[in-house]
This record gives sequence, C-alpha cells and structure tokens, in this order.
Amino acid sequence: MRERQLIEIFLPIGKTNADRHYLKRIEGKLTERFGGLTVYARAPAKGAFKDGRDTEQDDITVLEVMTDDLDTDWWARFRDLLQRDLSEKEILIRASKVHQL
Repeated sequence: MRERQLIEIFLPIGKTNADRHYLKRIEGKLTERFGGLTVYARAPAKGAFKDGRDTEQDDITVLEVMTDDLDTDWWARFRDLLQRDLSEKEILIRASKVHQL
C-alpha cells in the first residue's frame, strides 16, 4: 500500500458557457501539474451556506487530484486565484490521506 494525498476542490460553477470555459482551463492546469484529474460535474451537487440572515445556494463541481506530496503554499495560492476569478469569499479545498491499494 502507498499513502498519498487526495485533494478535493469544491467549485461553485454553474452551466453557463463562461463557467464551462473556466472549468476547462482549471482542469487543464491541474492535469498538467498532477498528471490526472477526476471531475464530478454530472451529479446535481448543491452547496448551501449562510450569508448573514440569508441562505445562499450554489451548483457545485468537485475536482479531485492525487499527489504524493502536499504543497500547502501552492494550494493556498491556487485557492486565492480561484476565489478571485470566481468572485467568491471562500472556496473549499481539502486534503485527505488515502492508502492507494
């Protein structure tokens, strides 16, 4: 067994042409850096969060990559880029240790 890092990126991306184009750019960047990628875009994933008194909802696309090393500085910069490009206060990126069988 080999221990690796599974990185999950939760993107509030809808179905507009601009969103699809942006998602393709992100997919290309991650595939180039990590050699592969899984995209969960067909499921009707929804995200909900409180913004003051209101509850906001987003369509969510989940991207996953696996890597041997967790470069937290790179991921922080990448998250900042996504937040700026998508005009979001916060985008969730999480890492989990996994045992590749």
